[in-house]
Amino acid sequence: MTELKSPGSRVVLVGTQACANDAAPPVPAVESTMEDLAHVLRNRCGVRSEQIIRILDSADPMRMGLAVAEAADQATDVLLVHYVGHGFVSADGELYLATRATDPNANRLEHSSVPFTTIRRSLLKSRARAIVVVLDCCFSGRAIGTLSSQDPIDLADVHGGYILTSAARDQVALAPPGAPHTAFTGELIRLLDRGDPTGPAQLSMRDVYRGLDRELHRRGLPRPRQRGSERIDDLVLAPNAAHTSAPALLPASPAERAVIRQRKRMFAVLAATAAVLVAAVATPALWSGDGPESQGRPDPPSASGLSLPVPTNPTGTEASASPEPPPSSPMPCVERADEAGCDFPAGSTARGADGSLVTVQRAGTDVHRYRQQANGSWAGPENIGGGVSEVPVIVPDANGRMVAFAVNKDGKLRYNLSAGGAVRAAKSAWRTMGKVDNVQGRPAAIQNSDGKLEVFFRGKANTLWHITQRNPGEDRWVGPEPMHGAGDEIPSIFGDPKVHIDQYGYLRVFALDLETKRLRTWAQHGSEKDQWGEHSDQPFGDKPLAAPPTVTLGGDGLLHLFALDELGVLWQVSEKSEAPNTWPGRWLPVPGFNGVYTGQPMSATNEAGEVFVFVRPKEPADRVAYASLDRAEPDGRNPLMLNRHMNVLWSVTPDRNDRLVVQGELNGEPVADSP
Repeated sequence: MTELKSPGSRVVLVGTQACANDAAPPVPAVESTMEDLAHVLRNRCGVRSEQIIRILDSADPMRMGLAVAEAADQATDVLLVHYVGHGFVSADGELYLATRATDPNANRLEHSSVPFTTIRRSLLKSRARAIVVVLDCCFSGRAIGTLSSQDPIDLADVHGGYILTSAARDQVALAPPGAPHTAFTGELIRLLDRGDPTGPAQLSMRDVYRGLDRELHRRGLPRPRQRGSERIDDLVLAPNAAHTSAPALLPASPAERAVIRQRKRMFAVLAATAAVLVAAVATPALWSGDGPESQGRPDPPSASGLSLPVPTNPTGTEASASPEPPPSSPMPCVERADEAGCDFPAGSTARGADGSLVTVQRAGTDVHRYRQQANGSWAGPENIGGGVSEVPVIVPDANGRMVAFAVNKDGKLRYNLSAGGAVRAAKSAWRTMGKVDNVQGRPAAIQNSDGKLEVFFRGKANTLWHITQRNPGEDRWVGPEPMHGAGDEIPSIFGDPKVHIDQYGYLRVFALDLETKRLRTWAQHGSEKDQWGEHSDQPFGDKPLAAPPTVTLGGDGLLHLFALDELGVLWQVSEKSEAPNTWPGRWLPVPGFNGVYTGQPMSATNEAGEVFVFVRPKEPADRVAYASLDRAEPDGRNPLMLNRHMNVLWSVTPDRNDRLVVQGELNGEPVADSP
């Protein structure tokens, strides 16, 4: 089976936003369209960065032609050429692809743009087994047939030829004003990123065409045109993200967010109660207002109200007052100088590109790994070495590899770029991060919306730092850099930082202040992803916590946080829907969780968008309590208990079948269960 991610594949992305002398209306969306298309090609389709050539607004027609010719010479598996911009037709009916120098005057068009016949000749000389051309421009349908079976070339020599266009022979292509993408390529990006619920597990070129045709027709937009060899179904573009319930890499559009919100199954009275409580405690927002930091960001959801039910208060007393804890309350971690003795998670789990789960945990100074098999069983433990003194974390990178991070006894940050690979390779792949010293505790790692890994950690004097991959999937790093507070100081934190990605593709970092143990938060903002700012107010109030919260992105597009205080009471806070990074200013007790709890809560979102929270009761000490915060159980029970007993809670992660897999251990033996 031929796949776009094959090592011998090459991709050429060409975009033209404007032509010479304003010969055509400018299309500012071309740049972001190309950027996001490259992003999903890397992170959904598995194409490596070095396999992609990008040309934006070139004024040299020869550059476009040479780029295609070079890729055609190099490609042995798949050759994909995607053009987005302006198309012109000459007096004799030829299709020309515009450059920034293009002048459509009859005497200048052929000298200032690239005739598609020139592109065609280069493609048909390629050794590639599959050739795909995608044209998103006016009159692109005129290219139909140039790679069809009617051509004087045996398509068996190249395995398959295929052309996909955004418009018919005499139709114009559309770019809605103010939209981040052109209509056609934007739908292609959405399909590759979010998948097709009606499609198979692997999306072929023809599956993608069917999805594009259905959605563009439904939206009243020009329907695409396509022609190709009968063997093009062998070409796999990407795993179907809707089939595996992989989280979206790119921000949802306002229309998509509205559909997500409609799927939420909430009682109207609870939603109304939440809206009233939220409105009463408005908080200034880092991203609100019309300043430069808010420019270029998608509009926030318009619906109001929290997605989580909050308790009413018939007595009229303060809703955030702590329930009276039983006498057997655990010793509060908040009173300790560090986490020594605190019951924190013992493992980390991530889902690979194939949908299987990989869990790592510390065993002495080594790292043990457990891998989920196709039948749902688990293989392991496998010792993958490490020389670490802290619990590792694991996260997939832009190449689909599992990367683990941990700290050794000397305060060095260690990492493994193949923690999900062969054991022999994994043992020899642990490396020490240069220029990163005095690391404490457990780092937090995540892949950002550009495909780069970012790692956040405590440095000397408990200060907060981060380090970023220079390019997606590469072993080159930028930093370390300190995270500055709202007053430009380098904050000192208690416990380990937490990081999550929001619905717009921006990262949020959460950490406890070292002195007060109250929660602080930082967010990426502005037009550059390396710009950070701390929320200038106290968006969560002044409640001290025992440890940083667990963070979950719900189906409503909002972040939901859960944490224990120093008395073992479980609390929640949910992002407000008015604007990104706005919070109600206080924590609320989680309904039904009236006991005393220990360890650290875990939370996750299932395929229906429901937010679940899991936590271990103080008594009995070997059970895990859980509940969906979006629905009540028929018999009124809340929380429920997992069937399998656990006295250590590792992680909660959706698997390839959309089950929430809860992992932990019972008396030193690993255990897994699902609600």
